[in-house]
Amino acid sequence: MSDERERILQKRVAVECERLQRMSAGKNWREAAGAAVMVAVAESKLHDYIAERDRRSFRAADTVKHGPSGEEWDLGCDEDNGEVFPNGWPPTIARASDCTLVEAASDKDRLAMLREWAARTSAEVRCDARRLTAIRQLIELGEL
Repeated sequence: MSDERERILQKRVAVECERLQRMSAGKNWREAAGAAVMVAVAESKLHDYIAERDRRSFRAADTVKHGPSGEEWDLGCDEDNGEVFPNGWPPTIARASDCTLVEAASDKDRLAMLREWAARTSAEVRCDARRLTAIRQLIELGEL
């Protein structure tokens, strides 16, 4: 079932398509060309909204490709507020929207990775965002 935002975007596409049909029928080609552009824009916004809404959140131990750097990363914890936390040094936080899934982790591997980060106690990771996020996520899952 579609949500309110999707219905609004669908309506916008329909309105722009009707405008394009009117302009084309009246042979107003300049206006029709502008209407065609507006149809494409409306359809693009609808497509982008649906893709983002339906996108699976990244999880701990997933392998992702970071678009800006071209690097592949294994994630230390689940996506959090639109951000991902790759393993490795230096500690890095990146936008999830800049990443694509290469390989999804199993539920077993996901929990193992979260537990691994939560258990780290050395001074350099004690306040690391990955460790703190992993601890919070394990608590939310009822695993800690």
